Amino acid sequence: MSTREIVTQALFDLLTSSIATSFTGTASYGSPIITGIADTAGLFVGMPTTSSRTPATAAIASVDGPTQVTLTEAAQSAGTVQFTTGFRTTSRRLRMPNDVAAQPALFLRNESEDVSPRSARMPMRLTMRCEAWIYSRAGTAADAVPGATLNHILDAITRVLEPLPGRELQTLGGLAHHCWIEGQVELHPGDLDGQALAIIPISILVPDPT
Repeated sequence: MSTREIVTQALFDLLTSSIATSFTGTASYGSPIITGIADTAGLFVGMPTTSSRTPATAAIASVDGPTQVTLTEAAQSAGTVQFTTGFRTTSRRLRMPNDVAAQPALFLRNESEDVSPRSARMPMRLTMRCEAWIYSRAGTAADAVPGATLNHILDAITRVLEPLPGRELQTLGGLAHHCWIEGQVELHPGDLDGQALAIIPISILVPDPT
């Protein structure tokens, strides 16, 4: 398989995992409040939550303290259950926000490549430029701050692109020499229409693809 394709897919998988987590909480029938969470650190308003006791479209409406959150929809049954979180839509084929009902969404696209000059018999030095497009509509609620959810997602993506402990570079599991955010991050916080958007420029220095 193409080196470019392997590296791009590895980056996509890493970004997709950035807000994926799980937690256990207790639901009460007809109530959107989830209690008994061990730790709400890392949970944020607008984060989708999925469980067998709550609607599939539920998301976090507020983080009420260290052990409790309120969802956007009420539980359909009572009991302690595991919740999972993550992007509702992910793809490597970009779509416009109005065409993406299930948000937050993540799209990754190849934007350009830089090939550095090289001497004879030296391997190619290739830097791939990608863009991660993030959509969030958490700001559609009248009292919500749409940019706040976007900030949490940006923080999560920044964290997963940090080098692993004891390493100086993010190598995507050894597939790249280095992968990092570089350049201006374009932000549209969605204050007017509730549709928040971020475009994150990511560079990847890859092994000789020839």
